[in-house]
Amino acid sequence: PLASPLEKETLQALAQKYPQFKGTLPKEAGFWCEADVLKFLESGGDVKPKDASQKGGPTCQLLSRARLQMAEEKIRDVPAEYRSFCRRLRVSKEDWRLEEVAACLEVSRSPSAPSHCRSPVLIEKPKLWAARLWNSDFWRRTCGDEVWGCRLGSPPQEEVEPESPESLVVEATVA
Repeated sequence: PLASPLEKETLQALAQKYPQFKGTLPKEAGFWCEADVLKFLESGGDVKPKDASQKGGPTCQLLSRARLQMAEEKIRDVPAEYRSFCRRLRVSKEDWRLEEVAACLEVSRSPSAPSHCRSPVLIEKPKLWAARLWNSDFWRRTCGDEVWGCRLGSPPQEEVEPESPESLVVEATVA
C-alpha cells in the first residue's frame, strides 16, 4: 500500500546508530518502515524487506495501475494531508482518534422526505425498493463500459504541480 515516506532526518538518525554500515541506503528505503531500515543497516545492506508489490502482497488492479502510473509520471511524494495523518498516527501510537466528539442524538425516522427539512431525518426504505437489487453485478451490467477518472480529491484542484500526487488521474471501470 501507499505510505508516507520516512523523513530524511529520520533515515540519517537511523543510519547513525550503525556507524559500521559503509554503504548507502537505497532510494526505496524511505518507503520502508523503521524496523526494516534497521534490519538493512544491521545486516550491512544484505537484508531487504519483502516487496509489497510482489505476489502475495496486499493490492488490487486499481492500486497496481495507480502505482505504475505514479512511477511513470515520476510522482514521488504523498499528499500533505496523508503525511500529516501518518505523523499523527506515529505520535499518538494506539490512541489516534479525535479528542473531541460531538454529542450523539436520536435521529427521527420518516417514510418520506419532509418538504422542509430542518434537522436530520432517516428515510425508511420502502418494502419494494428497486435499489435493493443494485449490487455489484447490477453496476457491472449497467455501467461496465463506462470509464471514470479516479483522483485524490473531488472536485479536482486547479493549478496542480505536474509531478504532485494531486495530478494523478487513474482511469477505472466497475467491470
